[in-house]
Amino acid sequence: MASKPAEVLHLASLEDRLLRICPVDKFKEGPGCRGGNRKRKNLIQLGVDPEHAYQWSRTRMGGWATAQSPILVTTITLERLRKRGYEALLTYYEKIAPHLNEPLYTRTVRTVV
Repeated sequence: MASKPAEVLHLASLEDRLLRICPVDKFKEGPGCRGGNRKRKNLIQLGVDPEHAYQWSRTRMGGWATAQSPILVTTITLERLRKRGYEALLTYYEKIAPHLNEPLYTRTVRTVV
């Protein structure tokens, strides 16, 4: 981790929060349901007990604050996002730049003859 640029690590943490915001916006949608009821039903489907689902569905926090709260950190995990097809920025970065993850001075030096 020490060899990765700080910008990539910072962007990865922002990306995690942004990916959690997307399903929250979808929670509000639904035929004939008000936002709170739809959120409550979706939180229950994600495995939250009904009492917490009721409390968390009535939150007045915005999407950005909700994305870092225990509401979504415990329900929409990185593993669930990965199963849905979202690829984390760090794993993508490691794929496209594997040489940047190696410790310094481990590559063999080409000798000039």
